[in-house]
Amino acid sequence: MTGIGACRTCGVQTVRRTGARGIVPMYCPTCLVERKRERDALCRVPRTPEAERLYRVEHPRSLTCRDCGASFFSPNGRMLCLPCATPKPKVKPVRLRSCLTCGVTFTQARTEGYCTDACRLEMGRRRYRADYHSVPLRPFECSECGVIFEGKGSGRANGVSYCSAHCREKVASRTPAARDRRSDENHRRKARKRGAFVARVYRSQVYERDGWRCQLCHRRVDPKLAFPHLMSATLDHIVPLAAGGTHEPRNVQLAHFICNSRKGAGVNGLGEQLRLVG
Repeated sequence: MTGIGACRTCGVQTVRRTGARGIVPMYCPTCLVERKRERDALCRVPRTPEAERLYRVEHPRSLTCRDCGASFFSPNGRMLCLPCATPKPKVKPVRLRSCLTCGVTFTQARTEGYCTDACRLEMGRRRYRADYHSVPLRPFECSECGVIFEGKGSGRANGVSYCSAHCREKVASRTPAARDRRSDENHRRKARKRGAFVARVYRSQVYERDGWRCQLCHRRVDPKLAFPHLMSATLDHIVPLAAGGTHEPRNVQLAHFICNSRKGAGVNGLGEQLRLVG
């Protein structure tokens, strides 16, 4: 793109052109050569702050910033002024997001789409409930009472299922741990009624300590036999509670049910008393 205009130095009419870098200052060929000669001479001389200031005073700013449009002096031909050419710190744009659970708008850098951890957990619960309700009902047989009932099949390991909490509790009450806990509670209750000292006693630990051998008849006790079998394992107080004994591990021993019944509230010899000092 060209045009006719006056030279900025001598005022002679000359052709004005537009280059790839924008509008080129208008100089006639003679003044353009003279400016180039002066610029080359200035570049050969070490630039001092005073020489730089004088050069800028003698040669007015002739370039236009490509970004802001301000006029500035640029001996190396750059198309940006100093403020625009200075790298600016990158500011991460703030993204407003809406929480998928509560709908609150937040600006935190979260990738899940939830404003807080509580909202994320709540969405997980909602999805779990939705998945659970989407499972169709199918028939099951109660492992305890044999009643046919409908269920979703969740939480039933190894094909074991129960129609109600009552059946589940009945099965749980027959486990060795439940029997051990129930027996200890009964002994503790009886000891408290008599005002005796009470401590936690685990039947399984006492049986293992005595080597599954009756401490009254000194014969083996079969762990597979359950009460009320005559040869089943029971917990015997060496000094009975009725005679002022305590309910603690050192005052109890393993005995057959029949041996414990025959002993009653008596003290069976001195050998059993030695456990009190052990």
